[in-house]
Amino acid sequence: MDTTEWDKMLTGEYYSTSDPYVTRARKETKLRIAQLQSSGYDEKSQMDAKRRLLGTAHDDTYIGGNIHFAYGVNIHVGKRFRAGSNLVILDCARVDIGDNVICGCAVQIYTTTYPQDPDMRKAGLERARPVKIGNNVWIGAGTVILPGITIGNDVVIEPGAVVMEDVSDGSIIGGNPAGSIENVNNILLSVVEGMRRKNQGVIQF
Repeated sequence: MDTTEWDKMLTGEYYSTSDPYVTRARKETKLRIAQLQSSGYDEKSQMDAKRRLLGTAHDDTYIGGNIHFAYGVNIHVGKRFRAGSNLVILDCARVDIGDNVICGCAVQIYTTTYPQDPDMRKAGLERARPVKIGNNVWIGAGTVILPGITIGNDVVIEPGAVVMEDVSDGSIIGGNPAGSIENVNNILLSVVEGMRRKNQGVIQF
């Protein structure tokens, strides 16, 4: 059986963006997004629309307005996922998002990369690399996450960060390119140590 352009896309090979099936999938996604955005305050209609749009959604999945997804079906969110308005996810590869993840407004998650060869670009070829985000992550407004990135658990990403490298568990990062500001566990240890020194004889360990 011949490999389809859709299969190539999901396996990280170069694929044609003008392939009829791929093109139709993008158009169908726009319709599903429109259904979600027009579902109003009816919870059942909203939930049905989210399940049609996303690869995995839950009853407590919250997504703000004015969103843009490439396909939607390659996005898999955990429980209690919350995203503000203007969320962009180009899910040409799989995007896995864990439990208790909060996305501020205008967060952008990209999986698509383009060839350096101009002739390949003119031919409409691109490829995609998956993104994985762990549990208990806060992604500040305006953050950009680039293709192929893995973000660990308990991470804080400050607003406006551009994430170009993998992020380890418990980190606080920010800037462009994003770099480590502090490790959450180190902060907690510093706070506890400060309390111990300030309250000697009061706090027992």
